[in-house]
Amino acid sequence: MKLIQNTLVSMIGIGIASVVAGVAVSTYKHYYEKYADLEDMKNIGIQEVVLVSETTEVEE
Repeated sequence: MKLIQNTLVSMIGIGIASVVAGVAVSTYKHYYEKYADLEDMKNIGIQEVVLVSETTEVEE
């Protein structure tokens, strides 16, 4: 009986921790998008590529 009780308490604890983590991430994203400057939001997932020269040399 103690094993079942420990398993249920662990599952409930993990579930509550997951919900809290989800709420924290959601809140951070919401307020970041609401209050961040456009310049701060511009580079999310996008990298700037600068071409140094137009030709590349390939050695074989």
